[in-house]
Amino acid sequence: MLEADSELRSWDISSQEDAVLPDGPMLGQGECILVYDAEGICRWASDAGAALLGLDLPEVVGSRVLDLRPERFRHHTDAWRRVTESRKPCPFLALLAAEGRSKWVGARFVPVLDGQGAAGWVVATIDKWPDSSDDAEEEDSPQDDLTITHAIADLATSALNATDIFEQAVLALGRLIQFDRATAWSVDRDQTVAALVFSAPPQEDASPSEVRAWLEGTEMGAVVRTQTTVPGLGPSPWAPGPGGEGETGSWICTPVVGRDAVVGVLELWRSASRPFGIREQRVLQRLASMVAPRLEFAGLEAEMHRLSEEAVSTQERLVESDRLRSLGELASGVAHDLNNFLAAALARTQILMSVPNSEDQLSSLRAIEQATHDAADVVRRILEFGRRTPVSEPIAVDLSRLAEEVVALTRHKWSDEAQRDGRRITVSVTVVDPAHALGSYSEVKEVLANMVINACEAIEGDGAIEIAVGDGDGKAFVSVSDTGPGIPSEMIERIFEPFFSTKLSGTGLGLSIAREIASRHGGAVEIESEEGKGSTVVLTLPKADPPARPASSEPVPDPMPVVAESDVLVIDDEAVIGSTLADVLSFVGHRVSTAIDGEEGLSMFHSRSYDLVMTDLGMPGLTGWDVVKDIRSSGSKVPGIMVTGWATSIDESQMREHQVDRVLMKPFEVDEVLRLVQELLAQGGRS
Repeated sequence: MLEADSELRSWDISSQEDAVLPDGPMLGQGECILVYDAEGICRWASDAGAALLGLDLPEVVGSRVLDLRPERFRHHTDAWRRVTESRKPCPFLALLAAEGRSKWVGARFVPVLDGQGAAGWVVATIDKWPDSSDDAEEEDSPQDDLTITHAIADLATSALNATDIFEQAVLALGRLIQFDRATAWSVDRDQTVAALVFSAPPQEDASPSEVRAWLEGTEMGAVVRTQTTVPGLGPSPWAPGPGGEGETGSWICTPVVGRDAVVGVLELWRSASRPFGIREQRVLQRLASMVAPRLEFAGLEAEMHRLSEEAVSTQERLVESDRLRSLGELASGVAHDLNNFLAAALARTQILMSVPNSEDQLSSLRAIEQATHDAADVVRRILEFGRRTPVSEPIAVDLSRLAEEVVALTRHKWSDEAQRDGRRITVSVTVVDPAHALGSYSEVKEVLANMVINACEAIEGDGAIEIAVGDGDGKAFVSVSDTGPGIPSEMIERIFEPFFSTKLSGTGLGLSIAREIASRHGGAVEIESEEGKGSTVVLTLPKADPPARPASSEPVPDPMPVVAESDVLVIDDEAVIGSTLADVLSFVGHRVSTAIDGEEGLSMFHSRSYDLVMTDLGMPGLTGWDVVKDIRSSGSKVPGIMVTGWATSIDESQMREHQVDRVLMKPFEVDEVLRLVQELLAQGGRS
């Protein structure tokens, strides 16, 4: 055999006769030998070498090593790269054919180094055709079939998973084939990824479930794609042993083919450089074909189990969804009724506040007004929950200014109520970076207010709340930190569930609504908490450029002329609302007529003329939409206000479609009612 340190520097390859290397062995025409220069061009070939390529000598000399046919030579491209880089012999495989039979035999590239240690020449040698004793080793043994049959019988009577199936298959192979390491892989449905499910001996640095292999462009991918067995020499391409890339030996990889596709791959490796023979390939293929149905069955069992678990989970989610839907419908109806009561209470309280009162009476009325506002906030949050409407007309919200407003807005919670309970809570605002967020000013303010109120309720005694504003990673953020007891880790995610609360009081809707609003804005709400060390709630929103002038949270309307002594028709099936609106409008000099349903209201409208009509949306018989439709069909253009306490919002398109001028949501402020009425009366006229 040619040694790596032989020299060809002075060798004249001008003849295809048998040649002798300087101080080296003779290159005989009877051996399968080819000699390549450093560029990979064949400069000399033996007769046997040319015959192996299926070419005449003149066709072989001058050909490139990289042009060798891949169906006859496996891994020679990689072996050439390694021999030129490492300057060490590298093995590959060659397919010999004779007498109607074919066999993979070992081949190798041997570098011939020059004086500078570079591979000046590379000699390719190919093993001879096996002799009769080798042929005997290729014959099948009756024991092979018996061993495989027993192995499959064991598999068929056992409820096994993929790991157990491959383990028993490898045990059966160990009685028939000599190998030092085995790996088994499952292949996904898309035939793109293989996962290691069994290894003998076990992987040292990772469990089998953690090892993945992408199939595209790899030897294993070729095995899966062509559904053919591939042998090789050298280190295993997929599960290298302790020697890594430097290990020698031989390997073989075969697909486990199911009914429609490859479901797995079996790979064996041994330290001996002798390639796996024909008999060994047949044994491996036969076992793989018998393992395939059991492996598919195990996959079906696993899939059925997964689907069963998913079905149970889906059913639970559907039941929960149906429960929440029913609860939402119930809450919506209750909220509508509450809004009617709150509207009357708030409006009448504000009417009383507008007349002369003693300071004690005024203080009591303010307390009633605040309590009504708080109750209305709870109702509004119930109505708002579950709505997935996009943010309308987003603006650049100054988070620093918003934080200061929220501190003032929630003072009754963190200051007044805390002092009443004998506690002291301080609130501070830290502006890390001035930041503007893109969104709705009122909705973002609601989220931040909820965060501060939750922080107040989390603090059991004295404590502190810190609001921080800043930006980072293209997002604006505002965080609220408290010195409360913190939240157990198992409850962190449940905090965002509707009606879940860690407190003994409260609705449990604050953070669920906050997350819903943040999601509609393209942001998020997250919690960081540790028991005994408090909690931090962080709201992140899309960042916005600062406006030319600060956006106002409550734009002041332009002054408008006062239009009094107008005729107004109020239609509402709730007498308390109708009478309240009548009192509010009469207080500033309007003449008000009231009707208790749509039929009465239309009868009154057609019997005389009015300057403005206010009608409730949800009424028995004719709805508010029906009333407005009848009025418009008569040709009247009298201004109309739709009054509603339902969760369903009325958008601009609905207002245009039904020719409604304004919408008044319950509970309403006296100033809001008067402003809308004055605005429409100033713009319109008697029909």
